[in-house]
Amino acid sequence: MDNGEKDGDRNFEYTAYTEPDAVGKYLEDLARYIREGHVHLAVGNEGIQLDLGTNVKLELEARVKADKGKGNLQLGISWRQAQQNGDALRIEATGPEPAEDKDAVQEEATLDIGRPSRPKTSKRADPVRAKKKAAAKR
Repeated sequence: MDNGEKDGDRNFEYTAYTEPDAVGKYLEDLARYIREGHVHLAVGNEGIQLDLGTNVKLELEARVKADKGKGNLQLGISWRQAQQNGDALRIEATGPEPAEDKDAVQEEATLDIGRPSRPKTSKRADPVRAKKKAAAKR
């Protein structure tokens, strides 16, 4: 392949200027399919099937250039299969110690956010992120 892709790797890009309602509709549809774990993107005969893993990462970046009357909101979603390597991180918050009043209630909240991912051992260049950073500097 002469476009730098490995066998089995595929890219899909789409750009259009449209009304905010249409963008909202695209995002609503995208959200629904992300929840289902499968997204198919297509324009004409070009398309790509995305089967999300069980560990999804969301990245948002926003920029406003008020002096130029423009802005930018970038949404990044990436995924990988969950890795079972350790106990789930558990965050607990408890209220103050119970008062001597027997009717006092102690509040407790628990948040279980899943298993930790494997620590990163290398910093590989991300060509998509590099392209976005170069475009943002313009």
